[in-house]
Amino acid sequence: MSKVNQIQQALLELDGGQFQKLADAYLVGRGVGRVNSIGSVVAANKVKVGTPDALFATPNGTYIFAEYTTQQVGLLAKMKGDLSKCFDESKTGIPIDKIERVIFCFTGRLGTGEENELAEECQKKGVNLDLFGIDALAFDLYSKYPGLALDFLGVQIDTGQIVPPEQFITIYNKGKLATRLDLGFHFREEELSKLLNALETEKLVIVSGRAGVGKSRLVLELFRRFTDAHPEYEMFCIFGRNRDLWEDLQTHFRRPGKFLILVDDANRVSKFDYIVDIILYQREDQQIKVVVTVRDYALAKVLDAARPLGGCAEEEIGPFADDQIKGLITDEYDIHNYHYLNRIADIAQGNPRLAVMAAEVAKSESLSSISDVSGLYDSYFSSIRDDLKGEGADLRSTDLLKVSGIVSFFKAVDRTNEEMMCTVEKAFGIPRLAFWEAADRLHDLEVLNMHEDEVVRVSDQVLGTYLFYLAVFKERAIDFSVILEHFFPRLRQRLIDSINPVLNAFDSTYIINEMRPHIEVLYAKLEEERDTQGILHLLDVFWFVKRTDTLLWAQEMIEELEIETVDVVDVSFKKSSEAVSSPSILSILRPFACSYVEEARIALDLIIRYAIKRAKEIPLILRVITEDYGFMPESYLRKFEIQRGVIDVLSAHVKDGNPFVSRLFMSIALDFLGTHFSNHKAKDRRTIAFCQFDLHATPELVSLRKAIWVTLASLYMDLDLQKDVMRLIARYCSDRYRLRDSDFVESDAKEVLPFLESVLTPENYRHCIILNDVLDLLERHKIKIPEGLRERFCNNTYQVARTLLEEYFDQKIDERLSYEEFWQQKQAKLEQLTAGYTFDDYALFFDHCMVIQEALTEKQNTYQFALAVENTLCPLAERDSDLYELVLEYYLRLQEPIRLPGYQLVKKLYDIRGFDGTIRLLSGPEYPTKQRWLFYLHEVLPEEAVDNEKLAHLYNLYTTINLSDLPYGFDYLVKYLPLDSRIVAKVVSTIIAKLAKQPEFVGILEPLFNPHMEVGKKILEVFAHDHQLLKETYLAVEAGNRHSDYNGKLFSHLLDIDLAFAEEYVTWKYKISGKGWLSSHDDSRDYTFIWERTDHQEVINLLLNAVYEHEKDSYISIDPYLLAFFRLREGSSDMSIDIKKRQDDCLLRIIAERNKDINIMRYLFGVISEFLPERRLVFVEQFVQQNKSFDAFEGLPLEPNSWSSNGSWVPVLQGRVNFWESLLPMLNTVELLRHKQYVERHINDLHANIEREKKKDFMED
Repeated sequence: MSKVNQIQQALLELDGGQFQKLADAYLVGRGVGRVNSIGSVVAANKVKVGTPDALFATPNGTYIFAEYTTQQVGLLAKMKGDLSKCFDESKTGIPIDKIERVIFCFTGRLGTGEENELAEECQKKGVNLDLFGIDALAFDLYSKYPGLALDFLGVQIDTGQIVPPEQFITIYNKGKLATRLDLGFHFREEELSKLLNALETEKLVIVSGRAGVGKSRLVLELFRRFTDAHPEYEMFCIFGRNRDLWEDLQTHFRRPGKFLILVDDANRVSKFDYIVDIILYQREDQQIKVVVTVRDYALAKVLDAARPLGGCAEEEIGPFADDQIKGLITDEYDIHNYHYLNRIADIAQGNPRLAVMAAEVAKSESLSSISDVSGLYDSYFSSIRDDLKGEGADLRSTDLLKVSGIVSFFKAVDRTNEEMMCTVEKAFGIPRLAFWEAADRLHDLEVLNMHEDEVVRVSDQVLGTYLFYLAVFKERAIDFSVILEHFFPRLRQRLIDSINPVLNAFDSTYIINEMRPHIEVLYAKLEEERDTQGILHLLDVFWFVKRTDTLLWAQEMIEELEIETVDVVDVSFKKSSEAVSSPSILSILRPFACSYVEEARIALDLIIRYAIKRAKEIPLILRVITEDYGFMPESYLRKFEIQRGVIDVLSAHVKDGNPFVSRLFMSIALDFLGTHFSNHKAKDRRTIAFCQFDLHATPELVSLRKAIWVTLASLYMDLDLQKDVMRLIARYCSDRYRLRDSDFVESDAKEVLPFLESVLTPENYRHCIILNDVLDLLERHKIKIPEGLRERFCNNTYQVARTLLEEYFDQKIDERLSYEEFWQQKQAKLEQLTAGYTFDDYALFFDHCMVIQEALTEKQNTYQFALAVENTLCPLAERDSDLYELVLEYYLRLQEPIRLPGYQLVKKLYDIRGFDGTIRLLSGPEYPTKQRWLFYLHEVLPEEAVDNEKLAHLYNLYTTINLSDLPYGFDYLVKYLPLDSRIVAKVVSTIIAKLAKQPEFVGILEPLFNPHMEVGKKILEVFAHDHQLLKETYLAVEAGNRHSDYNGKLFSHLLDIDLAFAEEYVTWKYKISGKGWLSSHDDSRDYTFIWERTDHQEVINLLLNAVYEHEKDSYISIDPYLLAFFRLREGSSDMSIDIKKRQDDCLLRIIAERNKDINIMRYLFGVISEFLPERRLVFVEQFVQQNKSFDAFEGLPLEPNSWSSNGSWVPVLQGRVNFWESLLPMLNTVELLRHKQYVERHINDLHANIEREKKKDFMED
């Protein structure tokens, strides 16, 4: 009997109640809407009186009536009667104009006349009519709704592998390793956008990734959004049940229509080729699009099966990042607590399913409920555990669990690695054959992934942790002592990577107790053998198993150390950026920060003792204390007892007066006095998690900070430390980024202010600075300051400093002036400061300035300070020129202590006294910067005032000056050109001679080549008779990497003067390199200007010859120097196809002319090999056409000599294969057969490398 006949027979056997349930489900499946089953009894296959039998409300406010009947005799009369009742508002409560449609589902048959009769009745009322008799129902159930046929009629149409999305979600959520599909959609918008675009144009889209990353959830969202835009598509989902899929496909997709199909876990679908066939051979009346999800390790097989389609779209999905896991849990479970979210992220390791399971536990219980997740993992991996048990009665005796634990430990096991296989066989006592039989079975169970039948690894990182726990600690299929005996300390990091996640996820006390007997045995053995290094390794890894022994051992090692002789000034007290070496004394003491507070304090005490004996390691010790024992986001859970321990232990040692410990305390105190912290920790070997957090005032922290200030006050009593303590307070006050909490600032002030008032004096300018810094800090935090305190600590020097040192950004944000307004206001304040000054006042003013200058900090701008001082003097020239002259001379006699800019002061003096008066004053006293001030005179001199006498004076200055005193620029020399047209050249010649002894001042010459300066505009004119000097000067500036000739304009002019400059330039480049060779990386210049010249071919030939001459005896074909002249910089002029065409034509011409000179060709192809692959082809073809010699061809570098990869090397190697394959068509002649063979061998070698890299990728993933 056919399936349709079976369905019809089953329909005839239904009673009214059963049929009504089926009809409701059928109409819902057709998309009629939400059903109200008026004529059906809830939870029973019975009917009740009601009109209509079912009611559907539409979005537009109308209704659809459904009537059902199994009556066979008098069917038309029955249906006409039902129709009459539907149109009776007194029975339905719904007016006829609100009825959109009436649907009849029935198990009988109507004639055409009878159907027409019913249709006419409906037409009279303006209502549509749909009739679904036994034939229509049977065929629809067969072709569209096989699930209904099975559920209601017991007729199995297919194997149940093709279902609607709703049913797929229900089935999927029951899967053993599935991520729930009924969660919201999170964090995949970018991938979704790519997939939507791909689905518009492609028939097959493949979504790959590891198990549990959310591939299926992503595709369901893709389907939803795609069908929103294309509602004509029907959606189906296919999942593998290891049964033939052909009949199912024929059942569902032999009819016309548009179908959107999800094939979930394609690697598990039997005969995926069938899926490809329905896409490939779809009929004209069909549009079929398929989206496939596949595990990453099976992607290659699916792509191979899809090859007949000629292409498809791919998208790889990675696991969630920790922040995404946290966002998912926050959105779905409304969990916001930092510690809950961190713990769930640690458990999940990017797996949304595990995150959800952990969240469900944590939501209803406390944080401690997910500290040991044994139950969670047991539940999550219960089916895998059952599968393993199913292979043997005792998990401890089955090879399956042992093999899974071994693979979890090694991360990957390679069948072809003889050393590894021998080690496994010897250590674990499992024969090779038995190991791989178990591995094959575990692969079938999806516990392990296998690559090319050679390498196995655990399919999931979280699963690996669980399997190691299960095999080693829970079921003890692997003896932990075996791992220690054979692999420690040789594979200590691998052991750490295996144990740490287990300790983090499961009952750590139980795990430690399981390990302890084995650790004790090994420790005793190492002690007996007096193996100090072995003990260090053991305690470094297993300190938590032997806490007291670890501390005692560290104490004994420290006591044996001799104190290093080192001066305190030679020790840095800044935290090191280097990692603490492991194993070492510091590395075994640092984890005690996570131990009990008593043990942590002992460890800290030992660290300080170690610092006393190894002072040079204090930067590392600072890193250990601040990062391991410092503030963490979770420190408040322990009421900051570890951090309090740091201060207490250090304070106790400070009393001994050790200068290293005192300064160590101050460094740590400054760190601990912050309130905003950045923290980082390694999540695994590849990931570092960064976190920023703020501390808030608690009684424990207020007490801790008070203890810090008390110890700092005691340190101030040491005269050698007073400046350091004051410097610490200044840094504390200025650190706006780390000191944010006003409550802390207020509580600190209760300790700091009384201390400062007791030790500071208002007469001391530095003391005024410190006290006012503290008061400024209080004001910033809106904390009331003691009355009169600021006034007391505001001596005359401090008042002057406030005006001179005021900077733009010192203004309050809400009162900030524009930059121009601020400087106008400051100038007015400066003039007001000195408005009534006498000579004696200025003398005192300079005294104040020198005190201020001495106290300037690194952050304060010394130039702005000097400029402010100068700006107080300039107005004096207008107000009282005689006093101005006296004051300026007095200042110079003080040895020009502030190093004023000077130009404006000299200009004012010249305006008052002219050249002779100015030179007389400037030349009178002796002061260090006299020559610079005399140069200022020549700068301010107007053009009409120059003469030969002044020119002679200028030449004399250049002859005697130290280059450090030269002013910047040469524009003032232009006014002397009428007197001496070679003045610039003469001055430059003098400077060049001096640069031999002072090369660091080469930057002085840079303004010569600045096209925006007057001399730069006239450069060719002023060196018209000194071309060699111009070249020498140009190269001197280039040697300083000044790049003033950034566009090569002057270089090109030098080529115009003498084309041989190209060779001189290359010779000079090699000379200054100091290493005899150059690479393109040694020259970052943009040489586009050469290619813009009409004689570029000649220039390049000169450059090629010159470069080759220097490299021919020491050539290394890695980034050849000549390449620098072909490299176009981003944004360079005419960076276009035209420039590249000029380059290509130039190279082709050189190959045509010089192809027989194989040495030149090898060098030239060293350049060409750095081009993109498609660009290289034309040059290779030109060469083989011109020179058929295989030996010559074999010697050419056709590829770059260095490669880089961002992750896997497979794409890089495949790109190389593509290049070599592109050479084959040009080698299809008898003369080039050896060339072809050579290329094919390269291709074969690269393919072999690709396979090796795929294997390596699989093992390292």
